Amino acid sequence: TLNIKHDEIEHWENHLRQEEIALAKAEKHIVEDLALFDQFLDACNRSANDAAFRVDEESRKKDELVNEIKRLQKTLISYHNDQNHLTDILKQSRRYQQFLFKFAPK
Repeated sequence: TLNIKHDEIEHWENHLRQEEIALAKAEKHIVEDLALFDQFLDACNRSANDAAFRVDEESRKKDELVNEIKRLQKTLISYHNDQNHLTDILKQSRRYQQFLFKFAPK
């Protein structure tokens, strides 16, 4: 019976060693997976930061373009106003010219 107990203790010790080895392997895999997951999260953070930077940059460019369009529209309106003013002056000058030609000696 002592041999049986000794064999049983040895069996359980072997089983315990195998479990410890399996547990160590599992722990190693968990550490490796955690490192990979951290790398993944870092990559995601970099991508998100890059995307946010690009969004800010595109927004800034859009604002610049909108401001440029507004400036050009104001310039265009000013040119149209100048053109209308000059057209009115030309019409008045022609009417005055016609008026003067009526009284000019022939």
